Amino acid sequence: MQKLHSSGKKAIGDEGYRGFPNEMSTQNTLDPEEVKEFKTRARQRHEIYNGKLKKFEVLSERFRCKNNPNDSYTVAEKLQMCFEAVNVLVQYKMEKGEPLFDI
Repeated sequence: MQKLHSSGKKAIGDEGYRGFPNEMSTQNTLDPEEVKEFKTRARQRHEIYNGKLKKFEVLSERFRCKNNPNDSYTVAEKLQMCFEAVNVLVQYKMEKGEPLFDI
């Protein structure tokens, strides 16, 4: 979120992010109807993406990996590589026939 703040951009989030007004834009009773609709669709789109990640069970299953002293990567780095690889696979699937809807 620090990158967003320093760039002057905001992400769209749900009510759990109300404490970050400089980084996140949440539902607001003062939003015009078009903005409310945009924020709703953006959150739905994000949830669809999360659902695609969950199909790989990378978010719900325990990451099992032995820490080999001869290995140059830590378990945390291996987990990050695994998560990034799943994101690449999801993005590839989106480009090849399973796109998200436009917001």
